[in-house]
Amino acid sequence: MTRNEHNDVSIISRRRALGLGLGGAAAALLAACSAAGKATTPESALSAPEKSLLDAAKKEGQVVVYTSSEQSVVDALTKGFQDRYGVLLQVQRLNSAQLQQRYTAEAQANTFACDAVLSGDPTIADDFAAKGWVSKINGAPAAAQWPAKFLSDNYAIVSINPYTLGINTDLVKESAITDWSMLTDPKWQGKIVTVDLKQVGIVAFPAWDILRQAYGDDFLRKIGTQQLRLFDSGPSSVQQLAAGSGALYYPCSATTAASLSNQGAPVKTLLPGNAPISGAEVAVYMSAKGPHPNAAKLFANYCMITEGQQALNKVASSPVDAPGAPPLPAKYERPDYQRAKQTQKELISLLAM
Repeated sequence: MTRNEHNDVSIISRRRALGLGLGGAAAALLAACSAAGKATTPESALSAPEKSLLDAAKKEGQVVVYTSSEQSVVDALTKGFQDRYGVLLQVQRLNSAQLQQRYTAEAQANTFACDAVLSGDPTIADDFAAKGWVSKINGAPAAAQWPAKFLSDNYAIVSINPYTLGINTDLVKESAITDWSMLTDPKWQGKIVTVDLKQVGIVAFPAWDILRQAYGDDFLRKIGTQQLRLFDSGPSSVQQLAAGSGALYYPCSATTAASLSNQGAPVKTLLPGNAPISGAEVAVYMSAKGPHPNAAKLFANYCMITEGQQALNKVASSPVDAPGAPPLPAKYERPDYQRAKQTQKELISLLAM
């Protein structure tokens, strides 16, 4: 976790952290949320399955969610969920690697504290499901209408964060781009920031894999000659872009960039008009042995209804083009995690990392 990511989260009491099976420095990773009040949405406006889940969730009192989502997304999701249902949503923000480590440690100790997960690395869900730690997503009623291409037995893809070209607007004149060739222009040598693939999980690799599939190995080799400025995470890369340590950043998360530009940072994202675009796909899934199973189903279901889609996707794209949420880019292609996993060393070598 970067320093800024750490500062983004609120601190809850050590007693509460220990109650969740956490201690020491891990306590600082928990994002406290305000106590849920009375729901502002009348129960008469809820579907019958939603109402049934809500009745059961109220008896459980709360839902605990682990997520790698941006704080702005967490805030919108927390407010929306609590306003709709009046059920407390407790959120712990971790990056993907930390989330996997924390969840695994708890599961192996059979002390499940987490009810549901919202993660930008669906491969983690597959790993957890293989160990029997994840329940079937069809426990959430809305999954029955979810597009098959964004649904597995164990999770639903509920948000897609397109990989963009981030620019520092103080250093780069904003213009329309048609493809990704800007990354190979010699004038940007030493001025491109990106994540160090040797220090991050598999979720970062498909962004480069899609360029390899579209343009070939020599295209990546040319990028590799650009003296890339490497950083240990997406958020730290965007922060360096904003600080002027680089002029361009690929693959830039649209959500992370927006969180800085909304604070006045000179950061903007560009998408090519005639080239393939991939993105980080956010999956929601539920613990098989979580302490609040009905509240977990209610949360997962919320992520798939229109109101939840709007809360999740103020900047990221809705996989179902929900009203009021950004649609998927026209040239969007789903990431091939398996292929990227098999070619990790090749991608690192081609990019001279």
